[in-house]
Amino acid sequence: MEGRKGLSTAGLRVIAMATMLADHIGAVFIERVLVANGVRDVLDMSTFSAWNVLYCVLRSAGRIAFPLYIFLMIEGFEKTRSRWKYALRLLLLAVVSEIPFDLAVSLRSKTLTWGNILEFGYQNVIFTLLIGFLCIWCLSYVIKKNMEVKESTDLLRYLTCAASVLTVMVLFMIAAWMLNTDYSYTGVGAIGAMYLLRRYRVWSIGVCCAVLTLMPLNIFEAFCFIAIAPVAHYNGEKGRTNRIINYAFYPAHLLLLWLLAFVCGYVML
Repeated sequence: MEGRKGLSTAGLRVIAMATMLADHIGAVFIERVLVANGVRDVLDMSTFSAWNVLYCVLRSAGRIAFPLYIFLMIEGFEKTRSRWKYALRLLLLAVVSEIPFDLAVSLRSKTLTWGNILEFGYQNVIFTLLIGFLCIWCLSYVIKKNMEVKESTDLLRYLTCAASVLTVMVLFMIAAWMLNTDYSYTGVGAIGAMYLLRRYRVWSIGVCCAVLTLMPLNIFEAFCFIAIAPVAHYNGEKGRTNRIINYAFYPAHLLLLWLLAFVCGYVML
């Protein structure tokens, strides 16, 4: 039987991987080229060049990736047979990815030298997804429990549920902020918002993108709204996928980009 028209989970993942790769080519490699050429601000028109343009294009494309990964994670949360195993896989991936992330992304201002191979001051985005996963797991529990209460009126039940949801989201957002994960509390807020509106697919990712853009007041993040288009064409099917590639891609491509920068002489150990 032929699959339905549109994008499967595998198709969305390919788009997420491609845009994340573009983003990290800009952040890991092109940024080092700019620093090596004495550029302190990529948007400084006095030093604007083709490298600056390429950097901005790649980083703009990269804004699409995170909302797609949030959507895919929520789909996984809803459909997985074991949420414990899903959370454990995210934890293992986050730990394994930390050294490649620190090597690749921890570019110090005005220098090509890196700090420690393992940097605890800034954690990779998989930790954000993990915190978000635990957040929506708790949200699903408190919503279910609050809706099961029969003794109170509907208004009181809904108010109690809303207060519980807000409390859970704030606590997990604080956790991401304290750990200083990539996207921090904004990322967890976006995950929670998309989960709560998940029955309304296009609205859910639209609100998620609004959170990612408005909470940090970063207009550059507005390019993430492009992610609405592929999600709108999602057909609900899994498609052909390889779990090893899906999980290995993040740390592997970061490490390879760092090695490329090292071979090209843009990293001094």
